[in-house]
Amino acid sequence: MEVICSDGQLVETQMYIADLAAIDNTLHPYDWYKQYVVSGAEENDLPGDCRATLENWQATEDMDKKKKA
Repeated sequence: MEVICSDGQLVETQMYIADLAAIDNTLHPYDWYKQYVVSGAEENDLPGDCRATLENWQATEDMDKKKKA
């Protein structure tokens, strides 16, 4: 998918769209994944309200330490 950035630049991106039947709103991302997404938002200078939304996600601690590392 191509998107237009705030500076007018056209950028090719990838997008994932979940099947509505596969969405379970009772699940939360693992803590390491949340941090990965929040770090990416900071690194790419996403707007503050977007970063705040990501930072406020509930997360589940991943007990698999190898995967977490």
